[in-house]
Amino acid sequence: MHIIGEIPHPKFKITIFKMNHRIALKIEDSGLEQWYKFRDGAFENGVSDLKEAVDEKFIEKAITIFTYMQENKLTLFDQSREEETFDEIV
Repeated sequence: MHIIGEIPHPKFKITIFKMNHRIALKIEDSGLEQWYKFRDGAFENGVSDLKEAVDEKFIEKAITIFTYMQENKLTLFDQSREEETFDEIV
């Protein structure tokens, strides 16, 4: 897998990878990642078409998904804290 492009964004790190006849788009934010994988040829003009497809509508949906992911992550964290028990102090 190697990096074949990046998409500048003020909030996210967006990277495009090439791996085994596939193109992968990775969006990173605060320790969370979204991956989108496509077969070679899915975008007629390759990276340039993929970059155009990552528009504001796509980013808005990615933000919604990150919001749900963060909520889910916090739920896991809260559940693990609830399960902690401490010895009774006498």
